Amino acid sequence: LGESWKIIHKDIIKEIVLNSFYGVPFYITFENIETVTKQLKMIIQTENILLSDIFPIELILEELIVYQQNYWLNLYIDFIIEMAVLNQQIVNTLLKTKNNKVFTQSVRHKIRKVILTNGYEY
Repeated sequence: LGESWKIIHKDIIKEIVLNSFYGVPFYITFENIETVTKQLKMIIQTENILLSDIFPIELILEELIVYQQNYWLNLYIDFIIEMAVLNQQIVNTLLKTKNNKVFTQSVRHKIRKVILTNGYEY
């Protein structure tokens, strides 16, 4: 809100200043996707900003792939879908998982479906 966020998790309130937003434990966002996406959409609309202005979409995605975080990548794809932020850069990053056996087959199929459903080439 304004220059900061308040994250409430298990009755603990943590204030995050946007300048230090990269240090936020993003698992809180991904495991509470329904609530968080509603709040993010509201902030984006009321502040007339892009999600990428306050949330490092591509950076997080890249990190999940580089560090082979199968579980979190699966949740993050749901976040990308819910927030409707799929773009060519995200597609290119997701394509890195195309033949990577570290990621489960179900995650790779989900990625393929998301890419093809949105009109991008797989």
